[in-house]
Amino acid sequence: MKILKWMLGTMCLCGMISCSDDNGRDDTILEMHRLTGKYWYCTNWANNKEGYTTDDLLEILKFGEDGKLWRMDFGGKIDEVVGSWTSDNNVITLNYTESGEEKWNVLHSGEDYLHVKVNKGERNFVLEPRYLQNLAADAFLIQEISKTEEVPLRVGVEITGANTVNIGDAEVILAKGQVVPMVYKSRTKSWNARDVIEANHLGLPGEERLVVFYINAGGNPVKFSDRIYAGEVPSKSFDAFQLNAINKGQVLEVSWNAFAQAGIYYRVEVLNGNMDTSNPYFVSVLYDNISTLSITKDTKTNNDLPNRMGELKNGMNYVVRLSAIVLEPGMDYNHKYSYTNLQSVTFVKRAFVWED
Repeated sequence: MKILKWMLGTMCLCGMISCSDDNGRDDTILEMHRLTGKYWYCTNWANNKEGYTTDDLLEILKFGEDGKLWRMDFGGKIDEVVGSWTSDNNVITLNYTESGEEKWNVLHSGEDYLHVKVNKGERNFVLEPRYLQNLAADAFLIQEISKTEEVPLRVGVEITGANTVNIGDAEVILAKGQVVPMVYKSRTKSWNARDVIEANHLGLPGEERLVVFYINAGGNPVKFSDRIYAGEVPSKSFDAFQLNAINKGQVLEVSWNAFAQAGIYYRVEVLNGNMDTSNPYFVSVLYDNISTLSITKDTKTNNDLPNRMGELKNGMNYVVRLSAIVLEPGMDYNHKYSYTNLQSVTFVKRAFVWED
């Protein structure tokens, strides 16, 4: 039995972590109370790095103590009820609302591992691996409003979080054969697309679109997906935004003409004169129903990014970028993970000179 458990440990998610021996307990006997109330992760890795498929994506499930079955979207960190579950002897029956019934024959299970047989294949689940902690990802539409030119609608893709520093390779698979490498930005702790992705090449904004992310974190390959929704921020010209930025002493006063529609939120960034988004001086949290923002070296920033307003130099040129944002359906702008559940972003920019 010890040899069998050692072999099982080496199988768990391709060496992700080893399984516990549960202090000699017979782990071939299912004890459901050991599994409920926890998020279970299965990578489903199939050694198909650039495949635009959905059968080899990261799967995250939770067995609610009340019989509800939950699934978490890894990129957005949002979970939802997708059905129900029951158990009988060593069989867990998952009743998905949309796709029907799936039976799991449990081969081994414990407090931190779950090894099951489904149809003719096997899956290994563990609790959240350390290398996936503090990671999130998003795909969304971007519209830049310029005074001098018409800029095509683009797709933004982003992987964020403290653990991005441990990612050695990242790509986004937009469709079969359409793979875009991603690059790391250390200041913002994010991976972004290396190349511009034009939305019309993907049939957007006319329809929703699923994109697939690939990362290799500490030697652990994982794929997961995010959905680009079709809705956009309402159209508005550059002049209609009336964006203005004036600094008074150590305070930067930013003002604009807000949208009349509800459900549009605002983010303000302060960048250098070259519009280097990988090295911002300030990125605000999301705001609702405002048309002015006073920014100082103490103003709260988004997602724990540093406030570097104290580094602005007298007489130097800088840029304010205002983003008007629509969030994914059902997302509250006050939610902890609203920043990684964007649906559409429209931005305008205004240059200014900092004067102490």
